[in-house]
Amino acid sequence: MDLFAQWYNVKQKQRQDPDDLDDEDLNQSKTARECLQQMFADRLEHAPIEKFMSTATSAKDQKVVKQLTTWTTTMHQRFIQPGNTSVCFESSTPENLIEQYHPFTKEVANASFQGKPLVCSPWPLVKIVR
Repeated sequence: MDLFAQWYNVKQKQRQDPDDLDDEDLNQSKTARECLQQMFADRLEHAPIEKFMSTATSAKDQKVVKQLTTWTTTMHQRFIQPGNTSVCFESSTPENLIEQYHPFTKEVANASFQGKPLVCSPWPLVKIVR
């Protein structure tokens, strides 16, 4: 989990020498935290992801990495059918098509997928929108 490692490494740097952090470090940490929070909001019972990640003892902490991997796999399976590698959208109007794929490109209020409300935001997992 690259996002977790990014967040963890900046937190370690901050603990060791807060004055050594630069804007890039802070931005990376913030971005990683926000992405993970959006992806796993449904798993955290409204707690901040940082509380969960703070239990880690290293950037490769097996307990935390395994849990994040399990959550990611479960999320992936919500959208991708077995044997497929992508999500396809069909629509009779451009407006509806945009509404369907927006949750896969950014955080969207009241997002849904195939008629069901989304309880998490999958956009950090998306590589390409065509």
